[in-house]
Amino acid sequence: EIGVTSLDVTVDFVAPAQKGRLVVEGKSIRCGKTVCLALASVNDQDGKLIARGNSKMIVLAGRSISADVVSFLESDPLPPKFLS
Repeated sequence: EIGVTSLDVTVDFVAPAQKGRLVVEGKSIRCGKTVCLALASVNDQDGKLIARGNSKMIVLAGRSISADVVSFLESDPLPPKFLS
């Protein structure tokens, strides 16, 4: 079993969100034995960048981890309820 907790989270808000659909894309960049890195971006329905962020997480051996975090770190797709 492994767990993670945030070491650093940075979010840059680039533009205000207007009416319409927002598209969020997240990506696991690297997950090593001690540190994981991830990136995310938020775009409006026209593809305009609204925000971007990155996260650095420390891996905690011997700690339980939720299925949602495991899916994120392995870059699995989000559950359908988050895509509607």
